[in-house]
Amino acid sequence: MALGLVERLRVVGLEREFCGQVVSAWHGHATGTWWALVRARGGLRLVEAVSSRELRDAVVQADRWPWPNGCRARAGG
Repeated sequence: MALGLVERLRVVGLEREFCGQVVSAWHGHATGTWWALVRARGGLRLVEAVSSRELRDAVVQADRWPWPNGCRARAGG
């Protein structure tokens, strides 16, 4: 399914709003969920959400966001 323009604009807005914190954000065609690689305490964190709006919450709460479990990488490593 093609990504809607409104949804894509939300992701672009998210990347701009959190410039420097959000490394990249995207919609997973295979999973049907939204993803972002963000800078969090202790390194990079991959977060997943069911909508682009929820993805914003995931970025804001990246250190406490429960999805997906165990997806943390050390910065520079």
